[in-house]
Amino acid sequence: MANATIIRPADAGDRYADFPLSNNRKCIRVFDIEAASENEPIRGDLRVIDLEKRPIEDFTAISYVWGAYSEPADMIICGNSSVKVTANCISALRHLRNTLGSFTIWVDAICINQKDDNEKSHQIPLMDQVYSFAVIVYVWLGEGNEKSDRAMDYLAKAGYLGFFDRSTAKMKRGMALKEEKPQPWAAARSAYMSTWTLHQNPFVRDSK
Repeated sequence: MANATIIRPADAGDRYADFPLSNNRKCIRVFDIEAASENEPIRGDLRVIDLEKRPIEDFTAISYVWGAYSEPADMIICGNSSVKVTANCISALRHLRNTLGSFTIWVDAICINQKDDNEKSHQIPLMDQVYSFAVIVYVWLGEGNEKSDRAMDYLAKAGYLGFFDRSTAKMKRGMALKEEKPQPWAAARSAYMSTWTLHQNPFVRDSK
């Protein structure tokens, strides 16, 4: 029986060369992530978009703490190449993929060639525009625990407390405002509607 041949992705240097960025324009790379099961590696490919071109193509972005590179290194598959990223980045992308399936995202560690100082010097000043033009910006705080889960649950519901706390102890021009009744049905409707879109309920949750 013939021995099986294991094909490993090459270093991403050539992949970045396939998608060059012009220093004369506000071009960035984005990463198109493919839908896959939870245990599958993060896989996708790069694409170049121009922030000066209208309309700008839809993409998301993520802000996260890089953290230390784990040993062995965590890798994502980019076309037929591989890119080394931190465990924190992998964790964030896995949670997003579990929720969204396939999607397009800008990730600094992947979309900027970290080995090219000239490219970094041009791309880093564009980050404020990247976050401004992204249709959604995700903020990854790391893997949760019991305390952080309670905090996230509170933040997700805190906005609805205004429907119940209609007290008029506040003073306006020396006069007490008229007291209003609680609105539990309005709070319930708002909570229900927020589950239909990540724009209104941005906390990425595991459906399990």
